[in-house]
Amino acid sequence: MYIRVPTLGVPQYSGATLEPPFYGTRFGSMLGQAAQAAPSDDLCTRLLCAANDAYGIGFVKSGTFTPRSPFHEKAGFTDAAPTIIVSGANNIDACMIATMQGPSSNPAQRDIVLAFRGTFPPTDISSMHDLPALMRDWGNDFLAEPVDFTTGSSVIAPGKVHKGFRDSLKSLFDQGLAQRVQERLTSGVRLYVTGHSKGGALAYLGALRLFRMHQIKPAGVVTFASPRPGDGAFVNSYASAGINSLRWEFQDDMVPNLPPSNIRINQLISALATPSAITSRILAALNITIPATEMSRQIVNSLRALKTVEFESAGSLRFIHWDSTIRTDSPELQAERNIRTAVLLLWPKYWVEAVTKIPQAHMAGCGSGYMSKIGPGVC
Repeated sequence: MYIRVPTLGVPQYSGATLEPPFYGTRFGSMLGQAAQAAPSDDLCTRLLCAANDAYGIGFVKSGTFTPRSPFHEKAGFTDAAPTIIVSGANNIDACMIATMQGPSSNPAQRDIVLAFRGTFPPTDISSMHDLPALMRDWGNDFLAEPVDFTTGSSVIAPGKVHKGFRDSLKSLFDQGLAQRVQERLTSGVRLYVTGHSKGGALAYLGALRLFRMHQIKPAGVVTFASPRPGDGAFVNSYASAGINSLRWEFQDDMVPNLPPSNIRINQLISALATPSAITSRILAALNITIPATEMSRQIVNSLRALKTVEFESAGSLRFIHWDSTIRTDSPELQAERNIRTAVLLLWPKYWVEAVTKIPQAHMAGCGSGYMSKIGPGVC
């Protein structure tokens, strides 16, 4: 059961013509840059299908690809054999490059899609022989040490990025990713980059590396359930490249909040220790009070003890809200998300619910919240 709260008056998105400023996690850090037209609803749907189709790249079995129905067809891919690149230990890093037909308004248009595969779902492994690779794949997500975004002796962008994601990206570029993209880019052809989960983080890093190191500027980056790729300096550098980018996030999906930042933890502490008017309204809707009890003090103290770095999100947010509207970023929305996160993770009465709700919220295929809202006609 999903918990509903009163509408808090934060911005809502109602169509493809919205042209928002491109906010990062720190509001206003990207103000002053020219707003760009957001990718259309149809394009977002097709890129979500492409991100799902990337999971058709065989796990462990190098280079195999099985188109995933209905995603391959609904993405509008025109070639039967996309370019598949796999690399890394146990082949845990993978992406596909495919040609996609244009929208219904211009079906003759041909675009290129670079889709990074996300962390492989445990339910999809074929045998216990795949288990070591699966553990390595998931372990890569937790290698969140902040490192320079470099290739060899060259700095791709200032700031720090997630080490596991940087290393995954490097392994794919070492296999000729940039060359394979360049081979498909003829006159008038646009490049779009996408990915779900870990694939979303790689999409941001990969798009910026293509632009900075290979003079290939994507027409757009659209990610789904992406974790944070780097710190504020990286996010600002990404924004300065002017790559039109959207990140889709869904309700109780926790992955976009990872790695956690000091900003996020401080907001949680503030919300729990000294509830604001917004916090009080949300907690009242959830029938929760925060008395000055030992449990409350322990929760706040445990949050203060967390050692984190300032990872931030890239791109402009499209958040699928609990009331089924689509919201853009705002301090009010972040406050609400912080409170709900605290309720799910820190209040024992919600732990059983969280065990099923959190994994389901991260899914992007048929029956998921992402697909139901972004591509309701796909499945």
